[in-house]
Amino acid sequence: MIRIVIGDFNAKCGREPQYFPCIGKESLHCNSNDNGQRLIAFATSNGLTVSSTTFPHKNIHKATWKSPDGETLNQIDHILIQNRYRSTIHDVRSHRGADCDTDHYLVIAKLRSKLKSQSRLKQDKRAKFNLELLRDETARKNYENEVRKKLKENNVQIEIDVDLDWEKVSNAIKKAAATSIGELKRSRDTWYNDVCRIAVDKRRKVRDDFIKNNTQTTKEAFIRERKICKSALQREKRKFFNNILHTAENDHTQGRTRNFFRVIKQYKKFNPIWNAIRDQDGQMLMEPESRAERWKGYFEKLRNGKMPAQPVTHVEYERPEPYVEDVSLDEVKSAIIGLKNWKAPGMDNIPTELIKYGGEELHVVIYRLCQ
Repeated sequence: MIRIVIGDFNAKCGREPQYFPCIGKESLHCNSNDNGQRLIAFATSNGLTVSSTTFPHKNIHKATWKSPDGETLNQIDHILIQNRYRSTIHDVRSHRGADCDTDHYLVIAKLRSKLKSQSRLKQDKRAKFNLELLRDETARKNYENEVRKKLKENNVQIEIDVDLDWEKVSNAIKKAAATSIGELKRSRDTWYNDVCRIAVDKRRKVRDDFIKNNTQTTKEAFIRERKICKSALQREKRKFFNNILHTAENDHTQGRTRNFFRVIKQYKKFNPIWNAIRDQDGQMLMEPESRAERWKGYFEKLRNGKMPAQPVTHVEYERPEPYVEDVSLDEVKSAIIGLKNWKAPGMDNIPTELIKYGGEELHVVIYRLCQ
């Protein structure tokens, strides 16, 4: 693991000789301010090196922040790395041309390291079919016809090998589903549309003009275009999420629960886990020590319980096994029709809907497999 510390420290690291082992000789400033000394002390005490002041560049490529007066340039954004891995960073410099809509310049570090690769088992990608289409009678009939067609093409013969036959049946089901209903395509629409691109391009052109010709006119033009661009981005983003909420509300009111929760899961933010338990009096315990003590007391009470005075003896009686008849076709059909929708598929990656709506011929094949 490589520890890298990146951020805006408001720290000016000077070119004092006593700090050369930690920060190098290429800082923009001659003298360190209070935050710079604090940063150097932090880096020294934690075995870190300030890489952003190590590489020689022009002063315009060292500065990371321009003050509101448009003249003062400071190097206050830094990149720190462990002393052991300081040679992995090959260059650090700021890029004034990157439009980040801030008074700070983009700082880019080039890092090259040899890491040991971990071997992972290859997992087959599970296809997610658009099962919502099976609610439509026409789509269901098309899927049933495709299943019948694929079963004939695969030439399933049950009397040879059950495992081989089931593999042929599952392949036929998957191919029929891919042909008739298709896979579920995840929406990649974002709020950043053509209106936002045009606004950002205008702001970028005005900003480049302001960097090249630092005058009051270009500065005012940049501030004005920046406000216009910001309002355009906020408006388009608000419009995009309002449409998503409207669609999710319609799905919820019209019973399309699957689509509703899919949209919520796609756009919801991170929710922290509530790591709290209750004590014997019902009070919430938040501290790790108190929660550990509560779990300890709970398991001690659970494991060290008293044995009953007269334990119930377990007596086994030998009984004749009841006669079980072979499964019938009607029982197989009834079991298939009784399958619940929207359940996670098993090892074969076949949802229950694909078997349930596969048609009479597929049900007969499954019945023959059960014999």
